[in-house]
Amino acid sequence: MRPHLELLLNNFADKGIYISAYKFRRARTILDQLKLGGLKANAAKIVDPVDGVVTSSGRMDFLAKDIENIDMLEANLQELKTKDGNFRPVLRRLIEAYCETNQPDKALEYKVEWDNSGYEPAAGILSRLIGVCSANNNQQEALKLRNELKAKFPEFKMDMLKYCQLIHGAVKENKIDVALNLVDDIKECGTSTDNVERRVFFLLQNLTEEGYIEEAKQLTRKFIDCNIVNSNNNILRPVVTALMDKRDMEGALSWIQECQAKYGFMPSFHDILVRLINEGDKDMLQKAMEFSSSHHGDINMLYDMTFAFLTTSKFDEAKKIIDTPGMIARAGRLQWYSEKCLVDQMQEQMEKLVEITKDLYNCNRDNLYFSLLQLYARKEDPNKCLQIWTNMQEEEVIPSDRTLRYLANVLKSHDQPIPYEVPQIMDMSPQSGITDINGDDSNIVKLCLEGNIDQALQLINDAKENKTSLKYKTLDTVILSALKLGDVDTALKVRDIIKEFGLTVNKLTNSAIFFHYIETDNLPAAENIFEDFIAKGIQPTVRMTRALALKYEQTGNMDKINNMIDQLGDSHDEQYQLYKYVLGALLYRNELDTAFTKIKEKLSETQNGDKVGLRSFFSKMIQNELPLDKG
Repeated sequence: MRPHLELLLNNFADKGIYISAYKFRRARTILDQLKLGGLKANAAKIVDPVDGVVTSSGRMDFLAKDIENIDMLEANLQELKTKDGNFRPVLRRLIEAYCETNQPDKALEYKVEWDNSGYEPAAGILSRLIGVCSANNNQQEALKLRNELKAKFPEFKMDMLKYCQLIHGAVKENKIDVALNLVDDIKECGTSTDNVERRVFFLLQNLTEEGYIEEAKQLTRKFIDCNIVNSNNNILRPVVTALMDKRDMEGALSWIQECQAKYGFMPSFHDILVRLINEGDKDMLQKAMEFSSSHHGDINMLYDMTFAFLTTSKFDEAKKIIDTPGMIARAGRLQWYSEKCLVDQMQEQMEKLVEITKDLYNCNRDNLYFSLLQLYARKEDPNKCLQIWTNMQEEEVIPSDRTLRYLANVLKSHDQPIPYEVPQIMDMSPQSGITDINGDDSNIVKLCLEGNIDQALQLINDAKENKTSLKYKTLDTVILSALKLGDVDTALKVRDIIKEFGLTVNKLTNSAIFFHYIETDNLPAAENIFEDFIAKGIQPTVRMTRALALKYEQTGNMDKINNMIDQLGDSHDEQYQLYKYVLGALLYRNELDTAFTKIKEKLSETQNGDKVGLRSFFSKMIQNELPLDKG
């Protein structure tokens, strides 16, 4: 078979008989199936040059051809007609050239001549004609050509740009049914491009900007229902943006509600809230809040409002929401707004977010500080970057290795000293070939990274027996790693070893152990650490103090709370604000009369409701459905 096929292909090439790129692709596939791949080079010689150049690898290069001189082609065509020759290749080149030079009328004229001459249709030419007709608002001819292409080449995949041009043209001519049918066409035939979502987004954006909002809604639903694009905020956003530009906030919110109900997305909801706050539209804002609360919960609604207030620089309102009783950290929501601050370079908003979430329960402070650090670094402000390190120490936030390394790189790039030991990244795989870099310290840190705390403790005990010194940072790493794994016994053993080495356990490490006890409800152990701080004259952190007081409140232990107030002295009012826990404990014991009496006494001393804890007190009464008319 091979010799005959090779001879046939060479004869075609000698006689100037061409095939389209579309047929070449099919022939190439068949040759591969017949295990005759070596003949693809022979087949490439008979590909019509108008469709492109075939590379040595057998692939089509559609960018290799040049736009030919039209006058020369016209003259060549007339000469071939006079000689009664085969002018098909020249005719194809002329149609191609007129498409390239955006002359649809001339291109269509030669298309008619092509048909009248009885030449075989070419998918590439039809596709190009569709593109040039759509670009020049000749919608009727473009659709006619699309129907011809589909009928004659049902397997041909037209690129998405041409589909979008056809759909756009149909909408502009008020033929929404035609546009929707074209979407079905895409689903049935497929498309040759891989940037489908990008094309669809710009189609919807252009339509909404031109005022075709209702049509864009129908097309959005259709594209998603046909699985041509996945539902996401980006695809759903153009309609919201257009409605907001028209100041149709009710229509925008209605579309968001539909998107949430059908697809689980709320496109540009933050932007809606920001606009409503700026415009002071309280009624619509209330509707938006109710919608948010009903669909993804009160906590998420409060985050929506917090971020909107931050963006509009209404920081006091944002803080009031974060201070709402029962508010807890939602890592995903905080990360979203942190990234938005980074992208939009909203420095003040990011700073305020870090500030108002200081006492937010279960908040990953390191993540927030890291985002702020990135923002300062992008603005090339090493002094503010270094201030973050200071703030984290004052707040007793344990920085992650990621934060420490990032800050170190920033300081180093600005020739600033690094005030701490930079943690190293180590490859723990057997193939890495890592040896004992820094003796026992290095091996212990490696074991911690692997999660092998028992073996790390064994090396520490060996070092202790051999009277080998270890760095405090190494021992501290073991404690923190053990706590992450819930192994408090090992953490305490290493803490005792630190003391035996003559070192002092720092406040951060003791705080980490304290919070582990709080989380595991081991109050006696947590109390021991707290009492040890007081005895040594070390001021407990606000987080430690409030966490312990909350535990006492939840059991109604008035004696313990009053003892803490006595130990902390006058600072309990200004810094720790423990009085709200006293009231909370009274509520737990159902001693409402006593609680109201204490409130009156306290208000006679100060008019500051925050010091008394009124907001927290009344919120808890409402939550527990207690009467508000006491006293």
